[in-house]
Amino acid sequence: MPNKCFERDAANSAAPLKHSVRRRVSQPKEDSDGESQVSQLPQFAGMFTRLGHHEDFNWEPLPWRGVYNKVLLFDRCTGLTLELAKIEKGAVFPEHYHTTVQTQFLVSGHIRLKAGEILDPGTFNIIPAGQLHGPFEAVEEAVTFKYFAAVPVYIYSARWNHVYLP
Repeated sequence: MPNKCFERDAANSAAPLKHSVRRRVSQPKEDSDGESQVSQLPQFAGMFTRLGHHEDFNWEPLPWRGVYNKVLLFDRCTGLTLELAKIEKGAVFPEHYHTTVQTQFLVSGHIRLKAGEILDPGTFNIIPAGQLHGPFEAVEEAVTFKYFAAVPVYIYSARWNHVYLP
């Protein structure tokens, strides 16, 4: 299926572009009355969102043993992405760079950097586009909150890439 950000009104092809309402939305569990705990807001039409408590959604495995993510928001027009990433104790997220700026906030756990420095929970970093970073080794299970200004493309020195889209 093509990734459309905008579509023309079918009744009038000359009409101005309007936001597409195509979306894949994961909703949290329903309450005892059968009502959704969180409603999809119209300003998020066309976006992939996981609103509500993150424990209601599964971790998605990434290509590296012990590394997972949960995309919380993905804008199909701009590629803006908010996600949680989890690295299991002893697992390593390999060295890489991105084509866009990334921010990273360590929510829990401890991460060892290449030079041996250990990051503590509450550490915030901004990683410019093109800057090589990692590897990140989890001293204990670690969870980070990340922002990408565009679609997260992982480029590795091992001459292979990884792109994920929700």
